[in-house]
Amino acid sequence: MDEVSEKMEQYLETIHGLTKAQGYARVKDISYELGISAPSVTEMIQKLKKKGLVSYESYHPVRLTDEGDELARCLESRHEILEELFKTIDVCEKTAQEDACRIEHQISSETVEKLGKLLDYLKQNRICEKNPLNPVNHNQHPESTKP
Repeated sequence: MDEVSEKMEQYLETIHGLTKAQGYARVKDISYELGISAPSVTEMIQKLKKKGLVSYESYHPVRLTDEGDELARCLESRHEILEELFKTIDVCEKTAQEDACRIEHQISSETVEKLGKLLDYLKQNRICEKNPLNPVNHNQHPESTKP
Protein backbone atom coordinates (compact mmCIF):
# COMPACT_ATOMS: atom_id res chain seq x y z
CA MET A 1 0.00 0.00 0.00
CA ASP A 2 1.12 3.54 -0.69
CA GLU A 3 2.09 5.71 2.24
CA VAL A 4 -0.78 7.07 4.28
CA SER A 5 -0.49 10.65 5.51
CA GLU A 6 -1.20 11.81 9.05
CA LYS A 7 -4.34 13.54 7.81
CA MET A 8 -5.55 10.30 6.21
CA GLU A 9 -4.86 8.47 9.45
CA GLN A 10 -7.00 11.01 11.32
CA TYR A 11 -9.87 10.35 8.93
CA LEU A 12 -9.53 6.60 9.38
CA GLU A 13 -9.55 7.00 13.16
CA THR A 14 -12.62 9.23 12.98
CA ILE A 15 -14.49 6.82 10.72
CA HIS A 16 -13.54 3.94 13.00
CA GLY A 17 -14.64 5.83 16.11
CA LEU A 18 -17.97 6.90 14.61
CA THR A 19 -18.66 3.38 13.38
CA LYS A 20 -17.95 1.97 16.85
CA ALA A 21 -20.12 4.60 18.53
CA GLN A 22 -23.14 4.73 16.24
CA GLY A 23 -22.76 1.91 13.73
CA TYR A 24 -22.02 4.13 10.73
CA ALA A 25 -20.00 7.16 9.60
CA ARG A 26 -21.64 9.68 7.29
CA VAL A 27 -19.74 12.49 5.57
CA LYS A 28 -21.58 15.06 7.68
CA ASP A 29 -20.62 13.21 10.89
CA ILE A 30 -16.97 13.09 9.84
CA SER A 31 -17.15 16.75 8.88
CA TYR A 32 -18.55 17.66 12.29
CA GLU A 33 -16.01 15.55 14.23
CA LEU A 34 -13.01 16.98 12.36
CA GLY A 35 -14.34 20.52 11.97
CA ILE A 36 -13.84 20.35 8.21
CA SER A 37 -16.29 21.18 5.41
CA ALA A 38 -18.29 18.32 3.89
CA PRO A 39 -16.79 18.88 0.40
CA SER A 40 -13.28 18.60 1.86
CA VAL A 41 -14.28 15.40 3.66
CA THR A 42 -15.69 13.95 0.43
CA GLU A 43 -12.44 14.81 -1.36
CA MET A 44 -10.39 12.97 1.26
CA ILE A 45 -12.80 10.03 1.28
CA GLN A 46 -12.22 9.69 -2.47
CA LYS A 47 -8.45 9.57 -1.85
CA LEU A 48 -8.91 6.93 0.82
CA LYS A 49 -11.16 4.98 -1.53
CA LYS A 50 -8.44 5.02 -4.24
CA LYS A 51 -6.01 3.58 -1.69
CA GLY A 52 -8.48 0.81 -0.88
CA LEU A 53 -9.00 1.92 2.72
CA VAL A 54 -12.70 2.83 2.55
CA SER A 55 -15.73 2.02 0.47
CA TYR A 56 -18.07 4.89 -0.28
CA GLU A 57 -20.91 5.78 -2.59
CA SER A 58 -22.59 9.20 -2.57
CA TYR A 59 -25.35 9.59 0.02
CA HIS A 60 -24.30 6.37 1.80
CA PRO A 61 -22.21 5.87 4.94
CA VAL A 62 -18.44 5.54 4.63
CA ARG A 63 -17.17 2.08 5.52
CA LEU A 64 -13.64 0.98 6.27
CA THR A 65 -12.34 -1.85 4.13
CA ASP A 66 -10.56 -4.71 5.91
CA GLU A 67 -7.26 -2.95 5.25
CA GLY A 68 -8.63 0.40 6.47
CA ASP A 69 -10.07 -1.21 9.58
CA GLU A 70 -6.78 -2.93 10.36
CA LEU A 71 -4.90 0.37 10.06
CA ALA A 72 -7.51 2.20 12.20
CA ARG A 73 -7.26 -0.49 14.90
CA CYS A 74 -3.47 -0.21 14.84
CA LEU A 75 -3.72 3.56 15.31
CA GLU A 76 -6.23 3.10 18.12
CA SER A 77 -3.86 0.67 19.85
CA ARG A 78 -0.93 3.07 19.46
CA HIS A 79 -2.98 5.86 20.96
CA GLU A 80 -4.11 3.71 23.89
CA ILE A 81 -0.55 2.57 24.69
CA LEU A 82 0.82 6.10 24.57
CA GLU A 83 -2.01 7.64 26.56
CA GLU A 84 -1.85 4.93 29.22
CA LEU A 85 1.92 5.27 29.50
CA PHE A 86 1.64 9.04 29.91
CA LYS A 87 -1.03 8.67 32.59
CA THR A 88 1.14 6.05 34.33
CA ILE A 89 3.88 8.66 34.74
CA ASP A 90 1.28 11.11 36.08
CA VAL A 91 0.69 13.24 33.02
CA CYS A 92 -2.79 14.70 33.47
CA GLU A 93 -5.52 12.96 31.46
CA LYS A 94 -6.19 15.87 29.08
CA THR A 95 -2.51 16.34 28.22
CA ALA A 96 -1.93 12.58 27.95
CA GLN A 97 -4.79 12.33 25.44
CA GLU A 98 -3.62 15.33 23.40
CA ASP A 99 0.03 14.23 23.34
CA ALA A 100 -0.86 10.66 22.41
CA CYS A 101 -2.98 11.99 19.54
CA ARG A 102 -0.05 14.00 18.17
CA ILE A 103 2.67 11.39 18.71
CA GLU A 104 0.79 8.32 17.46
CA HIS A 105 1.17 9.48 13.85
CA GLN A 106 4.93 10.00 14.08
CA ILE A 107 6.20 7.08 16.16
CA SER A 108 7.47 3.83 14.66
CA SER A 109 5.77 0.48 15.23
CA GLU A 110 8.94 -0.83 16.85
CA THR A 111 8.99 1.99 19.40
CA VAL A 112 5.28 1.57 20.22
CA GLU A 113 5.83 -2.14 20.73
CA LYS A 114 8.71 -1.45 23.15
CA LEU A 115 6.69 1.21 24.98
CA GLY A 116 3.83 -1.28 25.31
CA LYS A 117 6.23 -3.77 26.90
CA LEU A 118 7.53 -1.07 29.22
CA LEU A 119 3.96 -0.20 30.22
CA ASP A 120 3.21 -3.87 30.94
CA TYR A 121 6.37 -4.10 33.06
CA LEU A 122 5.44 -0.99 35.03
CA LYS A 123 1.94 -2.35 35.67
CA GLN A 124 3.09 -5.87 36.57
CA ASN A 125 5.66 -4.56 39.00
CA ARG A 126 3.30 -1.92 40.36
CA ILE A 127 5.95 0.68 39.68
CA CYS A 128 3.30 3.13 38.55
CA GLU A 129 1.83 3.13 42.07
CA LYS A 130 5.22 4.09 43.54
CA ASN A 131 5.92 6.86 41.04
CA PRO A 132 7.75 9.72 42.77
CA LEU A 133 7.89 11.75 39.54
CA ASN A 134 4.80 13.83 40.06
CA PRO A 135 2.30 13.95 42.92
CA VAL A 136 -0.37 15.45 40.64
CA ASN A 137 -3.48 13.31 40.23
CA HIS A 138 -3.42 12.40 36.51
CA ASN A 139 -7.18 12.94 36.24
CA GLN A 140 -6.67 16.65 36.83
CA HIS A 141 -5.04 19.20 34.60
CA PRO A 142 -1.86 20.68 36.17
CA GLU A 143 -3.35 24.18 36.27
CA SER A 144 -6.20 22.90 38.44
CA THR A 145 -3.74 21.91 41.21
CA LYS A 146 -2.24 25.37 41.60
CA PRO A 147 -3.26 27.31 44.73
